[in-house]
Formats: sequence, structure tokens, C-alpha cells
Amino acid sequence: MNMKILLIHNKYQRRGGEDAVVEQEFDLLKSAGHEVYFHSVSNHEISGFKEKASVFLRTPYDASRRPWIANLLQQTGAQVLHVHNFFPLLTPAVHEEAAACGVAVVQTLHNYRTLCAGALLLRDGKSCEKCVSGSRYWGVMHRCYRDSLFGSLALMRMQNRAFAKGTWSRHVHRLIALTEFGRAKFIEGGMPAERLVVKPNFTSGRQAPLKGRSGALFLGRLSPEKGVSTLLEAWRRIPDFPLTIVGAGPEEDMLRRMAPSNVRFTGQLPADEARAA
Repeated sequence: MNMKILLIHNKYQRRGGEDAVVEQEFDLLKSAGHEVYFHSVSNHEISGFKEKASVFLRTPYDASRRPWIANLLQQTGAQVLHVHNFFPLLTPAVHEEAAACGVAVVQTLHNYRTLCAGALLLRDGKSCEKCVSGSRYWGVMHRCYRDSLFGSLALMRMQNRAFAKGTWSRHVHRLIALTEFGRAKFIEGGMPAERLVVKPNFTSGRQAPLKGRSGALFLGRLSPEKGVSTLLEAWRRIPDFPLTIVGAGPEEDMLRRMAPSNVRFTGQLPADEARAA
């Protein structure tokens, strides 16, 4: 059965994997014959102290997003709302209003931000699950969101309100985790097991046969949680085997400086060139 589907996404200031996944999801649904709409907001809209202070207050729940999403649903006639990133501008208000409008609501959990202020279950380069098994106030104490007390507090308030108001247990009909490991962590953190399913990320389009390949490839964001520095240290032990690194991110300059001579950086590539690589 073909459906009308609305995808919404809060874009980051620096483009990353989530943005690519949303685009691929849109293309895949369209190729299956569905009528798909996409609407996004961007963190580039947050500038200046006054706007940052306003976002801090609205992050737990922005009531103005209820008429905003209701209008989009009415314009598109969408039967399904698929939410990707909703932090910090969209807030759980979009889930609640869509459910109230009788629309099926799907939420892809691209990271652990619904449980962890740092989003990655990492702190100081080590695994940290204090907020999964204990109080989410740990995220504020450790300033886990960008080392910001106020940012971490805003996130914790959003997390607590969403659980208290039943966002995940009543207003979202399907929660998508990317792995079985992720699903288990979300359940451990209090999200409803019966609504959690696993749908891994994917690449769209048929891939050409691999011919004349040599060496190894890393493709991803160059940020601490990816462990690229560990990869480079390992690559020093195999000097005759080349490695190509595709991507950009906050660690790029540091990684370029520490890389051995058998490592090549391309920077961020367009989607078709990345798939070819």
C-alpha cells in the first residue's frame, strides 16, 4: 500500500551521517512508490545570546511546534510522520501533536541523546552509561553536552519531560534503533521494548563490482568517537599497506599531522564519489 509520508529533521551545523541517512531514506521511500515530503530546520538559525537563551528555554518542549507540525501534516495529507533528529529546535512537541492528529509517528534513534546528554555513551574517551542505569542528572554534573552546564541541563530537562509525559510509550508508535546493541540499551534506559525495532543504516543504489582494489578504506566523520587515531596507530605497523580516509570533522587536522606516509586523506566527498570509493 502506498502512503503519504512526511520526514522532518533538525540539521546540524556541520553536515554528518544523519543528514545523509535522511536523504537516502527519502529516496528509498520514493522509489517504492510512496508520496514523500521532507521538511527541515537548521541549527544555523541559532545565533546570538538572545536566541541561544530562547532555545535553552524551549528545548524541553516548544509549544509553538504543535501548530507548526499540524499545518505541515494538513498541507501534505501525511499518514506517517517520520522524525529524525529533533534536538534542539523541534522538541517532542512534534511527536505529541502528530499523534493527537491521528498520524502514525516513527522516530529513528540515530544516537543515544534521548538517554545520554553526550549522545554517544562516552565520556573522556571511555564508555559511560551512568544515565542509562542511573539518574540523568549525571549528564549535568559532568557537563556532557559540549562541556556546557546550561546545554546539559536543557537536554536533561527534555529527556525527563519526554519520559514523564509518555512521548516514547504513547505518542511514538515505532522507535527505530540501528543495531540490536542499541535496542538493548534503549530498553535498559526505559524505552518501551514493544515499540522498538531494528533497521540498520544502508546505502542506496546498486554497487559496481570491486575491481583492481588495493589497501583499505575508512569512510566517516573524523570525530573522537570514531576511533580513527587508534586506526592510524595500527597503520604504522603495516607500512606497505595503504589506507584511504574519506571524511571531515573536528579531528581532521590532528589526524593528518599524526598519520604515517601510507595514509591518504581525501576530505569529504560528494555522495556518488564516496559510494565509488
